[in-house]
Parts: sequence; C-alpha cells; structure tokens
Amino acid sequence: MKLYVGIDLALRGPHRAAVVDDRSTVVLTERRLHTHVRDLDALLEELWGRFPGAEVQVIAEPTGTVWIPIARHCLRRGCRFALVAPQKVHDLRRFYRRHAKTDPLDALTLARMPLVDPGALFTPEVLEVRWLALRRGVKKEAKLARLVAELKQSISAKVDLAVPGLAALVGDPASRLARALYVRYLDPRQVLAMGPEALRDVVADVRRSPVPEGWFCRLWACYEAAAAFWEPGDLEAQALVEDVAEDYAILDTLIAQLRQVRQRNLALYRALDPEGHVQSLPGVGKVLAPALLAGLPDPHRFPGSKAFRAYTGLIPRVNQSGVRRAKGTRSTKAGPAWLRRALYLAAEVARRQDPQLAQIYQRCLVEKGHHHTQAVCVVAVHLADRLYAVRRDGRPYVLRHAHGTAVDRDQARRLARSSYPVPQTVRLSRRNREGHPRETVRVG
Repeated sequence: MKLYVGIDLALRGPHRAAVVDDRSTVVLTERRLHTHVRDLDALLEELWGRFPGAEVQVIAEPTGTVWIPIARHCLRRGCRFALVAPQKVHDLRRFYRRHAKTDPLDALTLARMPLVDPGALFTPEVLEVRWLALRRGVKKEAKLARLVAELKQSISAKVDLAVPGLAALVGDPASRLARALYVRYLDPRQVLAMGPEALRDVVADVRRSPVPEGWFCRLWACYEAAAAFWEPGDLEAQALVEDVAEDYAILDTLIAQLRQVRQRNLALYRALDPEGHVQSLPGVGKVLAPALLAGLPDPHRFPGSKAFRAYTGLIPRVNQSGVRRAKGTRSTKAGPAWLRRALYLAAEVARRQDPQLAQIYQRCLVEKGHHHTQAVCVVAVHLADRLYAVRRDGRPYVLRHAHGTAVDRDQARRLARSSYPVPQTVRLSRRNREGHPRETVRVG
C-alpha cells in the first residue's frame, strides 16, 4: 500500500499535512505540525501504526529553504520525498475548489499530485551540503553583480547631472579614469579654472599614455558646456561630488565582497566538478562555471534536453490554435534568473569560439531577421543543450566544425570568425539605435 503525504509548508506558522492512499481516498484531512523531528515522527508513526508496511511518499512545494530539513528527516526515516512546481499545484487546486484557497486544500492537492500528474514531481538533488552552498553562492553572486551594475548606473546618472555627456565619453565608472574624474574633477568650474593642459596631464597620468586629441577636445567641451549651468556658490555641485564619493565607497565594498563570493564559488565548483567538464564548454570560465553547475546538479532530473531548455526559461512561449501559430513570442522566463544570466553571458562569448554556435548566430541575424539579443538567446538555448549533454554523459565538451570534425580552440576561433561572418550592414539594420557609438577611452 502507498500513502501520499502532502505538506503545505509555511515560513512562519505551522505546516498543514494531508494524506491520501493510492486510490485517492483521504486518510487524513488535516494535521498541523512544525519543523520539528517530534512532529514529523508522530505523523509517520501514526500512519505506519494504522497501515503497517505502507510505503510513504512526502510531497511539498520548494518554499524557501523550509523544505530542506523536512526532506532530510523523511529520507532518513525511509520515506520518499518529492517536490512539485508551485504553478502545478495552483492549477490543480483551482480545479478542485474554484473560489477557495486554504492551507488544508493546498495540502490535499499536494497529496493527490502523484496520482494526477506524476510527471510534475521531481526529486530534490541539492540536499548535499556542498551543493546547497554552491547554489546559495551563485545566487549571492548574481545579487551582488546586480547591485554593482545598479550602483554604476546611479553614478553615471549623477555624473550626467553634473557634467552632461561625461559618463558616455569616459565609460565604465569602475575604471581608473572614471574614478579620477568623477571623484576629484566633477565640478566643471574647478576644471575650467585648472585649464586644458592641467586636465590633459591628469588624464595622461591616469592612462599612462598619450591622450587622443579628438577625444580630449570632446572631454573639454563637456566641461565648458556644463559650467554654464552652474552659478557661483551653487551648493548642488558640491553635494553631487560628495554623493558620488560615497557611492564609490559603497561600490568598492560590493566589488570586494563579490570577489570573495566568486572565489568561494570557484572552490566549490572545483570540488564538485574536479574534471572541469562544465568549464570545457565554450564561453564558460571561472566566473560562469559555478552558476551553470549549480543550475544542473543532477541531469537525470530532466527526461531530456528539451525539458532542461524549458527549465531555463529561454524558450519562447507557445501560442497555437488550429492552423494559427504565433511567432516571435517572448521567452517564458520560467527558471532561475541567475541561470539565464549565466547562459546568456556564456553564449555571448561562445558564439565567437564555437563554429557551430557561430553558424547559429549568423543564421539568426542574416536569415531570420533577429537582432543581436534575440540571436544570443537562441545561442544560449543551444548552449544549454550542450551543458545538459556534458553533465549527462560525464565528459568534456569537444569543439567541432559545422560538419562534425573535431578542432582545437585556435582553429575553432578562426573558423567562427572567418566562416560565419555577419556583414556590418546587417548588424546596423538590426539595431534599434541610430548613429555610431561614441569613442571612449578604456582604462583598466
């Protein structure tokens, strides 16, 4: 006999449990319990006392991290444990009770899920300590990277308020030149008092090389135009200088913490993938390998690469009726955002290193009319297939020509660049922006 225990997990209050048998007959309508060994053992002992030798399976939604200690204890007691996507539970619950949403109903819906849709269940594969630490680490790394990007945008916005056009001309706020100009030379009246030659010396000292004349003329023109907006004794300019300096102090802290998290994630990755199979993929280095490994710790969770594609959320939504099928729909974005980010960043580099992916990128732009971001997303989907194959087969990735012949990395780069070029006229026609990007001086 089989018993299915559905537990509706709560972050703060008590959990609700319901039990059905293999004929969908309700054995236990509602039981309140907490995340405590005593409560879990009492429930299991009651079930085994009423149904000796019964096979018990516990089903829950992945609510935060509450499910992890419950899953570990159930597995130790010899029970099976499975998770189910919240959307699946929502759809089934709506079928059972159209106008109600209660915790007992959620628990009963979870208990019946193995009988209604057994394919919706999946076994959690990240219960081992190092896998949990890696998954937490890559999530933290993605959050810190987002905070760094947002803070850089904030600095650029404040710089444009003080000196319009300066941020676009200088580039990355984290560069040495940007730090020197934004922190010490953000007040245009101060810069004009210095004179152009003194500013040129400052820029040359930071760059440690001669300053391009055309670029410096535009830089000086930005300061001259900005000075006309500020009146003598205006306190707003000084407030902006102080605000930007504070932002740089916060930025330095975030960047330092981001480096520590990445180092810890890399150490965990090397312990969990000692042969470096994930890092053998094109476009995947020390930063992205931990995220891709955390996104697919157990490839056997998915029946095939198509299921993993759907999990990443990079595939387009399906909208079909009769003979009509909508094209160009948005991606589902169903999976973890940090996994999509890692796949996209890896695909941006992989299209220049793998001839097969370069061919896919060229076909998207030249034949299908996609713009750059759409084409990279398509490449990311194919890169997800390669990630699944590498993890499923336990072997490193082999770069190949479009015809299937294995090539080394140098040959692959040359083939990707020479055999599948995208004409500049095609690139320009696919862009949403007009004109050409401004010249920037890049400083490490």
